[in-house]
Amino acid sequence: MIDDSEVMDFVAAIKTGDMAALRLMLEASPDLATDRFGDAGSNRSSLHILTDWPGMTPDREQVARILVAAGADPNAQFVGAHTETPLHWAAS
Repeated sequence: MIDDSEVMDFVAAIKTGDMAALRLMLEASPDLATDRFGDAGSNRSSLHILTDWPGMTPDREQVARILVAAGADPNAQFVGAHTETPLHWAAS
């Protein structure tokens, strides 16, 4: 089971473009790439976290490659008020 501090560290690695930390976390907990973050009524994928506003993640293309290679789905739908994918968010 993934604990809250691990999720916070994972999100921070994505948002800061810390590829070394991201790779280490994915090696230790491969499910992070495919897990959903939030609750049953509103949740998103790791790629949603990457493509979320304001989109200023350093090295975001490489971070996306790392996440996709680890199993993250670019077509995963947001669960909640809409069903947008990370590709929708990246385009906007």
